[in-house]
Amino acid sequence: MKIKVSNIFKVIIVFCLAITFTVSVICCKETRPVEEQTVEKQEEEKEQETITSETNEANQQIEEINLDLTPVLLSDYYIDFPESDELHNSGNLYLFDNKIFFVLYYINKEDVTINKSELKIIDAYDKKNLKEVGSIESEKLWWSLLGIEGDYLYIISQEGFHIVDIKDIGSPYILSSCINLKPISGMNNLIKDDYVYIVDTYSGPPCLQIIDITNKENPETIGSISSDEGFWSINFFDVSGDYVYVSYYDSDKDDYSFSVVDIKDKREPKNLGSVWLNKNLSPDIISINQGYAYLESGIGDLENPINYLQIIDIKNKKNPFITGNLELSEISSMLDPIKDGDFIYMADRGGGLYIIDVEEPSNPKIIETIETGRLNYFYVEDNIGYIADKDKGLIILDLSQIENPREIGICDSPGYENFIIRQDNILFIKYQEYRIGIQAYELY
Repeated sequence: MKIKVSNIFKVIIVFCLAITFTVSVICCKETRPVEEQTVEKQEEEKEQETITSETNEANQQIEEINLDLTPVLLSDYYIDFPESDELHNSGNLYLFDNKIFFVLYYINKEDVTINKSELKIIDAYDKKNLKEVGSIESEKLWWSLLGIEGDYLYIISQEGFHIVDIKDIGSPYILSSCINLKPISGMNNLIKDDYVYIVDTYSGPPCLQIIDITNKENPETIGSISSDEGFWSINFFDVSGDYVYVSYYDSDKDDYSFSVVDIKDKREPKNLGSVWLNKNLSPDIISINQGYAYLESGIGDLENPINYLQIIDIKNKKNPFITGNLELSEISSMLDPIKDGDFIYMADRGGGLYIIDVEEPSNPKIIETIETGRLNYFYVEDNIGYIADKDKGLIILDLSQIENPREIGICDSPGYENFIIRQDNILFIKYQEYRIGIQAYELY
């Protein structure tokens, strides 16, 4: 068989081309990952630049937070009292629609009874010129302001619950009342949706009344949690969702207990589960948050006080149980504690602010103590703490780095501040000494 040379060359050429193609494919397969790695490296470098930029921006924001705040006084609204046979006091501030609402008390010095209560309405639109624009008063009754909702303001007195119409801010008037009630002032009476919850003593031991305020002209008591269900002397409560959480004196155990009450049907509240607090304490509820109830209480005298933080697991409404305890023997007289995120702030009137980490509810612990003078009020918002110090005035703290709180502002306020609220970069401070007043400060 004869094969032409030209055909042999053709075969050789085809074979060589095939080898060349195979080698090139293999090489491509080997070099392609390198190219991909180069692209990936470039993407990583770009991502790292983005992260670095974001980090620098975050650091800049932290630096901005850490800048000192200088409170500058804008205005001072106050009421002077000439020498008389009266004492004077005032309640909390409520800020709504650029109006400030608070109640002023005129008290007889001899028998410490109320001569008069007066609701004051202050126009705060012009922060440099706080001025009174409306008022309403009541003889011989103490008033306690519960809150404001739209055109209505809610008040309790020793004669019941009242709805005040404030459509005409210059001429407020009592629209309706729910009598046959004797609310306790100072309790955490509150408004939730279209219902008001009030601790009442009209019929005997303190019980919790539920009032429907859907019809503003005709509020109606529709349900109660009382001694008939074993709730003797309700001490404190909070409402969250379809449940009321109650601390109360348990007559069966001759001690205090905590209960979860179902209020889906407001007319027939049902006790789901209880836990005995077993320390003969009179507990207040700090917060209901993410399946836990936070309670604080104190026993002992001024020389040997003992305060407690108790954390109750309420995820199973029928079986609440104590999961964490913390004894606070350092605190002699506690202001109302504040829960903010994973931390609880407890302030001692005698001096000292205690920061408690409750991220692990079964193991609460003090992580920071801030030395202060005598405290009269404490407030925290957006990682900034505001302290009313009787000795130093208003102190502002940066709490963004909780293990390293630092003072970022201070001003010599009139003294005896007993309420602080913030609106954007404006602080409103209510003070009380020889006169009662409200100051507006701008924070720079």
